Amino acid sequence: MSEFEERERRWDIYIRDMLDACLKVADFTSGLDQANLLADQRTFDATLFNLALIGEAPTTMFRS
Repeated sequence: MSEFEERERRWDIYIRDMLDACLKVADFTSGLDQANLLADQRTFDATLFNLALIGEAPTTMFRS
């Protein structure tokens, strides 16, 4: 596999990870208002983790 093909594959993986994280955030927070989200520490932490993943993936994707 060429370096270009490897970058393309990795790009696809990062985008897929970001989309999966978006779906998880939507699922975790469905039906919750802000007060209920803040009161549920596990859901809040899981949501925050996935939002961080969404933000980190693009910076990781372009390192190399």
